[in-house]
Amino acid sequence: MTEYKDLRLTSNGQNISFAEVQHIAAKRAVHVLQEMSELGANLYLDNKKLDPNTIYTLSDLDLLQACSESKKQLGRQGILDLYADKLAKSRQMWHEIAEKSDDKNFKLSHVTVEVDGIDPELVAKQMVTSSSDELNIDIAYHLAPDHFVFDLIGNTQEVMETIGHYKEPTWFQLQLATEKQGPKKDPECLAAPKAQFVLDDGFRMPMYAMHQFYATPTGMRIELGLYFPSATPDEAVVGHREHFVLEFGNNMALALDRLHSAK
Repeated sequence: MTEYKDLRLTSNGQNISFAEVQHIAAKRAVHVLQEMSELGANLYLDNKKLDPNTIYTLSDLDLLQACSESKKQLGRQGILDLYADKLAKSRQMWHEIAEKSDDKNFKLSHVTVEVDGIDPELVAKQMVTSSSDELNIDIAYHLAPDHFVFDLIGNTQEVMETIGHYKEPTWFQLQLATEKQGPKKDPECLAAPKAQFVLDDGFRMPMYAMHQFYATPTGMRIELGLYFPSATPDEAVVGHREHFVLEFGNNMALALDRLHSAK
C-alpha cells in the first residue's frame, strides 16, 4: 500500500496515516455489506455472488471492492428501494434533531488536511464546479463505503450517505449557501465553499458543510467542517470526523496520484 508522505490528516489532535484510512474504510465496508445483506440484497465480488457468511474472511481490498460492486449491481433506484424504511427513519430523526436545535449554535465536526504540491484555490473551485463525469459513482464509492447514491445537478450535490456513521443513511442535497447563512468563514482563508443540507422531502436543515482553504509554503491546508445542529447526538459529530478522514484522505490521494503521474 502506498504511504503518502505529502498528505497529512489530523483528527482530534491525532495524526492519521493513510494505512489507517484504508483500515477504517474496510470496517465501514463490512458494516454496509452486512446491512445490505440483512435487508435482502445479493452481494457481489468479481462479478460473482458473495456468500454473506464469508465477509469476515475477505481482505481489506476485497471488502472495499465487494461494497462498491454490490451497490453498483443494485443501482440507484434499487438502493433507494432497499433502504426506503431506513431513509424514512433517518428523515424523521433529523426533523426531531432540528426541532430541538436553534439555527445559531452548532456542533462542529472538524478534520485538518495538509497536502504538498497542490493549489488550494484550484481544489476549492473544483468542489463547486466539477461535472458529474468527473465525480462519477465509481469515485464516490472509492472515497467512502458509506456513499450510496451520488449525483450532481448543476452546483447541487445529491447524496445518500450515513452522516457521521450514525444510525441510518440519509438522502439529501448539498445546496450552495450564501455568506450570511450558517457559520462564518475565517477572513484569512483563500476560499470557503459552504453548503446547506436539504433533506429529500425539501426540509432545510440548520446544518452546513464549510471547508476553508489556506495556502502553505509547500501546498495547501484544508480545515474541513461539518456544522451540525445544536441538538445532534455527539456520536454523530465525532463519527463524522472518521467520514472526513476517509472521504478527503482518499480524495487527496487520488489528486496526488494524478500529480505524480503527470511528472
